[in-house]
Amino acid sequence: MPSVKLIPAPKIVYPGARVPEVNDKSQTDCHSPGFWDSEEGRLYIFNSWELPWRTSGTSLNDLGPSEPVTLDVLQNGGEWLEGIWKVPNGKLYGWYHLEPDGLRKPGDYYGSSQVQQEKTETLRTMSIPPGSKFFERYPTKPKVGALVSEDKGKTWRDLGFILSAPEDLVSATSSDAWYFGGEGDFGTCVDKEEEFVYFFITTFYGGKENQGLGFARMSLEDLDQPAGKVWKWRDGRWQEPGIGGYAQPVIPVFQDWHSKQANAFWGPVVHWNTWLNTYVMFLNRVDDGTWNMEGYYVSFNPDISNPLGWSEPVKILDGEEARQATAPDGSMTGWYVSVFPAEDYHNDNRIGHRARLFATGTSLWEIEFEK
Repeated sequence: MPSVKLIPAPKIVYPGARVPEVNDKSQTDCHSPGFWDSEEGRLYIFNSWELPWRTSGTSLNDLGPSEPVTLDVLQNGGEWLEGIWKVPNGKLYGWYHLEPDGLRKPGDYYGSSQVQQEKTETLRTMSIPPGSKFFERYPTKPKVGALVSEDKGKTWRDLGFILSAPEDLVSATSSDAWYFGGEGDFGTCVDKEEEFVYFFITTFYGGKENQGLGFARMSLEDLDQPAGKVWKWRDGRWQEPGIGGYAQPVIPVFQDWHSKQANAFWGPVVHWNTWLNTYVMFLNRVDDGTWNMEGYYVSFNPDISNPLGWSEPVKILDGEEARQATAPDGSMTGWYVSVFPAEDYHNDNRIGHRARLFATGTSLWEIEFEK
């Protein structure tokens, strides 16, 4: 079985996105996908908070200030760019996680003073001021949409939604501050044969039996017209519709996402490792209903088309250790493990012997993959 070794490395901080209504700090709340442009000899990285921002430089150590990208459709809600695929000498495709505004919350529990107090406390720990739209939007029900760019991610055209949860699978008694259902917080990976893009989805459907990490895929032939072309994996087959279909939780939760004892893997990021000749998945794990980051894990699978082939996740870094190392003042949540090549910056779907590990947009570690 392959393994990974973490090596202390000089600090790298992504420029991040700026959202004045949250605070005046740069925010990196996503996988931060990126690609190398061989014509320009430049690396492009996308950070997100509410909307994607783009930065570039000659290396990870030379990233300039970030700027917001331009979207032709402004969705009603926050939009996080979680995965990309650059066609050689061609278009850049992207996939985003949407947290919609204005959804009607199921049940009466969400209106209780207890839940409102808990949500207020959760947002306060993130330095989000009372009165922010964050207090009105959440909890919400995320879904996934597609984008395309012809200018290396400076401007994007929306291609519609491609993944959403079954409408009837929601929780009317959730104590979670963020979601009452839906699916998102995902990663993407194009297989080594470059036939399919795979989606690794965190599902927040209804009860515990429905929740965990699900899988979906789409042929690269459908990149320009993806609506209705994404199929979820269920009972051994890729035949469940992306919109409204049920993604079987292949890696189930330990405790219900909607309980105060929530315990689950989420936000997977996946790549083909050219050194190991296998696929590698990094995962986050929370261990309570406030999404306290318990740690970061790794799993391996030689066959991306077999969702049952992933090895048991192994812990590589403690969540509290990551928070203390990256932000001893407590200004970071530790959410979102992110991995990018330490050299040979082709893109984050392809990584070799070494990589950089980021926690909430900050890296103090290099990963060495071992056979």
